[in-house]
Amino acid sequence: MIATPLLQRDVQQRDVAVHKHRPVPTARLRARSSLAVRGARWLLTAALLVFAGLLVYWAPAVTGTGWGEVGHTLQKVGAPWLVGLAVVWIAGLWSYAVVMTASLPGLSTRQALSLNLAGSAVANTLPLGGAISLGLVTAMSRSWGFSRSSITTFLMLTNLWNVLIRVVFGALSVAWFLTLGPGLVTGPAALVIAGLAVALIVAVGLVLMSDAALAWIGRSSAALVSAARSTFGRTEAVGPGRSYTDALLALRFQLLTLLRASWRRLTLGMIGYILLLALLLDLSLRGLGAPQSAMLMIAVVGIERLVTALPITPGGAGAAELSIVACLTAAGVSGVTALAAALLYRFYTFIAEFPVGAAVALGWRISQSRQKARTAAVDGIPRIEQIA
Repeated sequence: MIATPLLQRDVQQRDVAVHKHRPVPTARLRARSSLAVRGARWLLTAALLVFAGLLVYWAPAVTGTGWGEVGHTLQKVGAPWLVGLAVVWIAGLWSYAVVMTASLPGLSTRQALSLNLAGSAVANTLPLGGAISLGLVTAMSRSWGFSRSSITTFLMLTNLWNVLIRVVFGALSVAWFLTLGPGLVTGPAALVIAGLAVALIVAVGLVLMSDAALAWIGRSSAALVSAARSTFGRTEAVGPGRSYTDALLALRFQLLTLLRASWRRLTLGMIGYILLLALLLDLSLRGLGAPQSAMLMIAVVGIERLVTALPITPGGAGAAELSIVACLTAAGVSGVTALAAALLYRFYTFIAEFPVGAAVALGWRISQSRQKARTAAVDGIPRIEQIA
């Protein structure tokens, strides 16, 4: 009879000790890790936005001018020039819509323009905001009836073709600029840059055609996912690398099938888009009274596209403007005119997409809400057979 209270006390003490050393529940770990990731992301966003702002703010100092002088120079551009620039900008969006409709059969030009503007507005709002943009594009495409597999192939193909054209076109532009252009340097620079571009194309081709390369990517993806889940407290079982490899093989088959049928439209759409961007920059300089050669405009846009291929800052803000200014001043354009032309060019290719893309995304969201409300209202009406 005396041992019973002692035994109960020992059990209680043991339960308290076990409770102190008990692991934190998985849900709590997930909440903490999610909060830490969001905090780090917003901190990175703020830091990169400040960095981009400083780059733009210091741009006049780099060119030896001031914002007042730049503003006075921009006043030279009349309303007819602004309207013409807007027309060329819209034509460029239309040309890129060809790339998108070729990548997703059944997508209309209007839908392609909506996806491009809404996705760009979201992606350019935050640094590394491509993931949110892909989510919005996927949701919009799904609402129009496209399957997940076709959307995945569409996103893979458009991004792959975009990066390849940017790198190849940018490499050729740098090679021309350094040798046949303003002649900043001489020597084998063009051969080295062209060789790197060719190496990239060969590497992408090997990945697309090689089963061994895809199997290695599948195993690596499985290992990374397993490590990420264990780091953030997710202990669920992770499938073997074979499942990732099978998914990649199926995706490659869809990608190559679509590429064989659409590579001409993809290429013509991308080249047309870049040439219209070059025309936009050319008209910006002409509106400022400083026309330049067409080849220089194409090379400058190619270099700007290459610099912004990895948008560390939102839409490449800061880096794009400085790359354009550096190329134009190296070609003999005055600093104030180069900066004014860069700002005018970026207004249409970057700033103008914010309100237009936001309006498109908001319009789609409202239409989806109304459609859900109509569906709910119809579902709430009793059917005749239910009444009977």
